[in-house]
Amino acid sequence: MNQTIRLKDIYSNDLYTRSRASELRSCINESAEVVVLDFEGINFMSRSFSDELCNIMDDAKGVKFEFTSRNNEIEAMMTKVIEGRSQE
Repeated sequence: MNQTIRLKDIYSNDLYTRSRASELRSCINESAEVVVLDFEGINFMSRSFSDELCNIMDDAKGVKFEFTSRNNEIEAMMTKVIEGRSQE
């Protein structure tokens, strides 16, 4: 089963704070095999939100995450966070 989550439906145009990101956990269907995170309408994502999003993805064993409609800034932030986590 696939699940699509439109982040704009949960958050405003900007994604801030680790605690706001953690709210996403309750939106993920436990039986989903693929969760598509739709970034359409999202203009900004903070480093702390990105890092917590990575924690959520790491904790969701057996779930594949896909992303749609990420702008260049959001994609760059995710890349920075993922690279930083791999150096720890």
